[in-house]
Order: sequence, then C-alpha cells, then structure tokens
Amino acid sequence: MLEYANRLHKELQNRDILLRRCRCLSVVCQTLALLPEQSRYLAVVATKDNAHGTGSNDIEQEDYDEEVSSGSGHLPAEPANGANKPAASSKSLVLLSLEDITKEAALCDARYAVLEASLSADSPPTVSCIPPSKPEEVFKKLVEKKLFDHAWLMSSIFSIPPYTIIEAVTYECIKVDASSDDVEPHWIAINRRYVDEVGSGKDRHWSIMRSYVEMGRRLYPNDSRILRSASMTFMQYEWPLPCWLSALHQERDVGDFVNILLSFGHLESALDALTKAVESASECLVSEHARSILPYTQIDMFFHLVAKSEDPYLKEISKQLATKLRIYMERVETFSRR
Repeated sequence: MLEYANRLHKELQNRDILLRRCRCLSVVCQTLALLPEQSRYLAVVATKDNAHGTGSNDIEQEDYDEEVSSGSGHLPAEPANGANKPAASSKSLVLLSLEDITKEAALCDARYAVLEASLSADSPPTVSCIPPSKPEEVFKKLVEKKLFDHAWLMSSIFSIPPYTIIEAVTYECIKVDASSDDVEPHWIAINRRYVDEVGSGKDRHWSIMRSYVEMGRRLYPNDSRILRSASMTFMQYEWPLPCWLSALHQERDVGDFVNILLSFGHLESALDALTKAVESASECLVSEHARSILPYTQIDMFFHLVAKSEDPYLKEISKQLATKLRIYMERVETFSRR
C-alpha cells in the first residue's frame, strides 16, 4: 500500500490522485499503529525522497506537474537495452517509521484540503490545480484559505510556528464584529476541532481565536510571540483588546505588552500596566532573598515619551508611577544593606 502511495506521488496531482494517496497513507498509518511500538517500521527502496530528503524532489515534482498540466510534459524515455539500469541487488533500503509516514499522510491531506478549497464543488475529479508540496508553502496556503484547523495540524507536526494562524484568526474575528452582516462566515463552522468551550452565537468566532492562543501557549510556553501576535493584530486594526488577553499578556510578559502599547502610542494604558507591575514587584519585596523583575527598558521609554508629550494630564498622572518606582528602589536598597 505504501509503494502504491509512492507511485501515486509521481503522477499528476489532481483531486482524484491526491484523494487516493491520502487513503493509502491513512491505511498504512492505521495498520502500523496496531503493531507493537518496536515493530512500527517499514523498509522501502531508497529514493531521492527518503534517501536525501524531499527538498529537491519537491521542486522537481512541482515542475513536472506544471509541465504535464500545460501539455508540455513528457515521460522519461526508457533506456535502450536496459542500459544504466541499476541492478536490483544494488538497491539500498531505508527504514520508515510510523512518525515518518504520519508526516507524509498529514502533508498529503493538507495538500488535498488546499486543492478542494481552490476548486469549485462541481469541478471534475481529474481537473488539475496543483497545490504546493513543501510543508511551509502548504501551511501558508491553508492559512490563506482560512483552513485554520488543517494549518494548526501542519504547524504541530512540522514544527512551524503558529504566529500566522493566530494573526489571521484574530483579523477574521475583528472583521466579523465589524461587519453588519448577520450571516456567520463559513470559516467559523469548519474550524472547531480544537474548541473546548463553544461560546454563544455572537462569540463563536472568539472561542476559536482563544483556543488557538491557549494551544500556542501550551506548545510554546516561553515564546512571547504567541500573545504578541494576537495583541499586535488588535492594535494594528485599532480594535479594543479583550480583557482576558490584556490580563494574560501583562501576567506573562509585561515588558512585551508595554512595548506594544508604547509602539502604538497608548501611553495611558502603558502607565496603568507599569503601575501594576511596580506595585506587584513592591509586594514581593518582603526579605533580602526576595526576587522581582521590572521592565526597566520600557519604563525608561515611557518616561522619555511622556517628556516629549504635550499632554499636561499625562505628565501629572505619570508622577504617581515615579513615586511608586522611587519607593520600590528605596526598599530594594534597604534590603541590600542587610
């Protein structure tokens, strides 16, 4: 079955071929999953795909598909009298694990999803609309087609950062809220695989967005760009940040959050976040062994922008932060002398 799937990979990648190949790879994966863990391997004849990686072969396959679809392609001529044919005994074998085949199955399924989204429902199964073959390019196409669940699966399997997904979903959610149309967009109905809690009718799209953010945080717990991708999108389109996102971003990385606010000129919001950070750090100073961290770079940047500002109210309320910061530094100095 795997050999048949590999043969299909060499043919023109239309809807029918891709669907058959997806089914073949699915059968192989399900069969191997039934075996003991130490037996989940298949030995196949080494080719360019599995012996030297898929990068160059993907390019060749795409070029070949394009030539055939345009009518200019041709099959390679058979060598005369068997010349240049390697001996069967000289063919090397390569061992493929269940993980390797699962990756190939996921890529094939994603390519089929891109193809389906690119063709109309009444298109014949043999019509050609060649999807990309590199995981990164397939991932990009999935996001463009708003197939976010497929894109997330590709992201997790091929270790592609999910920033683009979060940015795209956030943008689509903002569009839904900004639109006066009561008809729910189709992408909401087809991207609910990872939603744990289904919101009400008007919040269904936000539950999808929040699910992706939470999954991204679990997958990349120390990566600030997960939350930044969502927050930056709200700022770029001048849309209010949800309370849960604002609180979460401040809790996980207040410096990054304040930096975004300062970049978009939200000085009062930055002041509020910095004040809370200084107060929280002061509460942690209960002994000489206490540890606290403040975003000093962002604090300096804030006071620099306030000094350049012509808003007297902002200058006045920023004095409260300066006072709290001075008290904090005095406490730090007091404990350091002990």
